[in-house]
Amino acid sequence: DVLHQEHMAATDGLFQIPDSAQGSIPVIVALWRLNEVHGVTDGRWITSVKLGPEFEVDYCWLGLSLFSTAYELVIGEARNFIDYSERDVEKLAELADRFEEKPFLAFATMKDRFGDNEIARAHTNLRAVHR
Repeated sequence: DVLHQEHMAATDGLFQIPDSAQGSIPVIVALWRLNEVHGVTDGRWITSVKLGPEFEVDYCWLGLSLFSTAYELVIGEARNFIDYSERDVEKLAELADRFEEKPFLAFATMKDRFGDNEIARAHTNLRAVHR
């Protein structure tokens, strides 16, 4: 179950300064991990993406297959040390519902772990999103 998987990286120095680089560091780290998992040459990404008038996300990552039309789309939000609100989670779930082929939704944090409330929100709001 994807909701129960944890991927962690240790933080120190600059990464522990609240609001350092206005959130760009967690986006960079999230994209780095996606490229590491999928393969650097197969992924394309864009940051600070406006998807329609009501949706702005921190990043989108597109994994392409070499000899087919298959793809994997990741829509992600990234935070330094700030908790995700219920609206943050609902927003990505609403956006995912607009796609015929459901995208993967990623929530990245620079904290050591997600808070219990954040995990509960994810379980409650993402049940309909099957990836």
